[in-house]
Amino acid sequence: MIQKSVNLNLLPSEDPPTDQVSDLAGDVVLDYFGAIIPGGSRTWMDFPGNLPLTLAPGEVAQLRVQVRRSEFAPYSGGSDSFLYQNLLEVTDGGTRILVPITSEGLEGDGVATIAKNRHSLKERSLRKVLNKTAKGLAPQSTNSYAGLWVGTVALDSVNIPADASDPNTPRPTERDYQFRIIVHVDANGQARLLQQVFLMFTEGTLIDDPNDPSIPPSKIVDEPGQYRLITDEALLDQVSGSILRDGKTVGR
Repeated sequence: MIQKSVNLNLLPSEDPPTDQVSDLAGDVVLDYFGAIIPGGSRTWMDFPGNLPLTLAPGEVAQLRVQVRRSEFAPYSGGSDSFLYQNLLEVTDGGTRILVPITSEGLEGDGVATIAKNRHSLKERSLRKVLNKTAKGLAPQSTNSYAGLWVGTVALDSVNIPADASDPNTPRPTERDYQFRIIVHVDANGQARLLQQVFLMFTEGTLIDDPNDPSIPPSKIVDEPGQYRLITDEALLDQVSGSILRDGKTVGR
């Protein structure tokens, strides 16, 4: 049986055309989970310029990566819209696939500005709330990690309380046990685990346009609608759904 050699190369991105809405801020700093390599460390490791893999016939390798925003180079351009970008090149001697990688930095409002140019009014509001208001539910937040985070926990060691001689030492499990978690970080950097969260919408209000002489006058926005992150189901009847499903607005 012939093995397959696969190479993963992290390539720099070219500067985008001048008519694009987001500038190239720099490279994305990546980690990869070392367990993808037989005998590799079960920890996050720096992604090298080239990562070679050897696969047996029928074998599947799952590449897990994470970004390290705290190590991104500071963006010094003048644009309000920017993203860190790279290309992940996957080759096996006969096939070449390019996977685009983009990420926000810890500073700036790149995604919200992109949304202003690419998305409808409601989508813009959604992007803004996820990028700003959701960050501790306070736009004035100064903590760079504030916001709503979804991640995966890989549990590979557990202690055995029933072992009276050594109840506290973690011991390796036969295989990873993975599960998803939701974490909210407030404006002060305090992280809290959430069991569930609903993305809902608070309707805005309209008033008569004082500059419209017609009777009745047209309406203008007084208070715009806002997306809300709700963790208490008892509050759901006070807000509206955020998406349309089967003709009805529902949360997500």
